[in-house]
Amino acid sequence: MRSPRSLVAAACAALLLPAVALPATSFKCSAKGGPEWRVYESEHIVLRTDLPPARAEEMVRELELARAAVLQAMFSRPPVIPGQVHAIAFASDSGFWDVAPDHAAAYVTSIDGFSPLVVLPGTLQAGTRATLIHELTHHLSSFPLLRKPMWLNEGFAMYLEAMGSVALGARMTVGSIPERMPVPKKRSERTLVKDLLAWKRIEPGWVSTTVRRYYVSSWFLVHYLVNKQTPGFYELLRRLGRAEDPLVAWKGAFPQWNPDVPDALDDLESKLDTYGRGESFAYHEIELKVSPKVTSRPLPSSEVHAYRAILLPHGGERRPEAIRAEVDEALAEDPGDPLAIAVLASLDPKRDVLPMCRASVKAHPDDWRAWSALGDALARGPRDEFLAARRKAVEVAPSEPVALRELARDLAAAGLAKEAAAPTLALLKIAPWAPETHETMAQVAMSLGLCADALRAQQRAIDTLSDRSDPVARAEKEKVLTGYQERCAAPPVQAPPPAAPAPPARAD
Repeated sequence: MRSPRSLVAAACAALLLPAVALPATSFKCSAKGGPEWRVYESEHIVLRTDLPPARAEEMVRELELARAAVLQAMFSRPPVIPGQVHAIAFASDSGFWDVAPDHAAAYVTSIDGFSPLVVLPGTLQAGTRATLIHELTHHLSSFPLLRKPMWLNEGFAMYLEAMGSVALGARMTVGSIPERMPVPKKRSERTLVKDLLAWKRIEPGWVSTTVRRYYVSSWFLVHYLVNKQTPGFYELLRRLGRAEDPLVAWKGAFPQWNPDVPDALDDLESKLDTYGRGESFAYHEIELKVSPKVTSRPLPSSEVHAYRAILLPHGGERRPEAIRAEVDEALAEDPGDPLAIAVLASLDPKRDVLPMCRASVKAHPDDWRAWSALGDALARGPRDEFLAARRKAVEVAPSEPVALRELARDLAAAGLAKEAAAPTLALLKIAPWAPETHETMAQVAMSLGLCADALRAQQRAIDTLSDRSDPVARAEKEKVLTGYQERCAAPPVQAPPPAAPAPPARAD
């Protein structure tokens, strides 16, 4: 579970030294004379930035265009995808590079385990647009595709990222060759399909040329399937949308290319040879209509410092004292800032933050993060107050997946599984692609005695794990599944028969 207390656990794994006044960089927030930060929000985008207002609103439109382009390219009739994409854009190059990996045009992370957070420079150049569309494809395709093999996940994202080679506008081109893409014109220049189908992760010993070869070959295979094997490709997607094992789905969609049959893939390799030697690749254009209504509000500088504390490790700043300095600055400006308190709790798990959390919900009663952090701090306290905080977080933010998951999980653990059903179903609608969603559903179903539903949901939690996921995390989920199987196989415990009533007293 990713509660606010664990928002930055991965970024700040080291134990922190005592707080010292050590600025991580020359960054200045608005409270110290720096530019004002604001939140710009449209139907699908939440942008936090210090860009000038006109440029910030234009960036919101560009982000809406990128999102619409990905959906329009994937679906003839795009479905309604719930939730918003969050972004942080820095007006200065130095502000972006403080928190960005080397040579990154942009990158995507998450601070809650559900919603993507796009981190951007202030101007969307070609490389930034390509990265943006690539990562949005990963996120948005996760709603219809509950399982995505590595080759499809990366190949399809590269297939669409080529749209970013030109400025985002009302007309976009799908299927063009990405810039600097070496089209493999013969078999010796690409990774064979049998190896792509078996691809699970980027192995530690791989050099950059090997990684690029897998990516390019995945793009090439997707491009061929989309344009030359369209019915089979959509059958593959349909099966993956039902969470079929990727290899089983491949065999069902392309039975003529069953990798278990000797030499069956040679026919596909020959077709790819011919495709690579073609004079041109098929592409098509899509038209987009985007005119978002944008509202804005000030972003407290305390929250800017909290975000920097979360993001600095991405830019290489891992000194505990530097990260702690950002948190201290945030709390000096607003002792009740919910995000800063959550970051502090992650950095110093032994610290009693309950008094700070109580003050936070008084200062920020409409911020679900304050109630969530209070719930975390009350986890071992009075049950009624603990669950009241969980319920309040969902009341304040009924579409927030973290709040829904915390409430459903803790209600089930408290023996209130019937009440947990509603937030569980809401979570499934908002984040059907997340393993945590199905794990929560399994827990609630098990609490209700619905063994078949619990086993199916827990298996889905395992199936929807990324191929890149930590083997330890996968093993833990498999252990839970085994426990459910054992409980479901055990005969129900029979209650002892009621004691026979005592014979009536006999009158003398």
